[in-house]
Amino acid sequence: MAFSFSRLIISESDRATSDKAFKLIDEYLPQATKRGTASCVGKIDDFEIWLGFWKGIPSWRYSCTKTMYAQSSEPCVHSIALSIAWDRNRSVPDPSNEDIKFLTKKR
Repeated sequence: MAFSFSRLIISESDRATSDKAFKLIDEYLPQATKRGTASCVGKIDDFEIWLGFWKGIPSWRYSCTKTMYAQSSEPCVHSIALSIAWDRNRSVPDPSNEDIKFLTKKR
């Protein structure tokens, strides 16, 4: 089975952002347009997102706030939504509510 990028990226976020990402998927149906085994590019709500690994670390870039790397910020709702869509495209199941509760930061 393929790895779950959404589980990696959700662990860097909070519950509210993750919940919004699932709602965003239903509204915009994001697509990972350029996919590889360890990275993808997509567009949601006119924002471009790159997901993948940088020096072996799960990383993301997105245009909604001009943020470049995971080390400098938490993932935005768009990057989490794309990660879920990318996982679904690779037949990786969505994280359960229990997983999301366990993985997300407390706020």
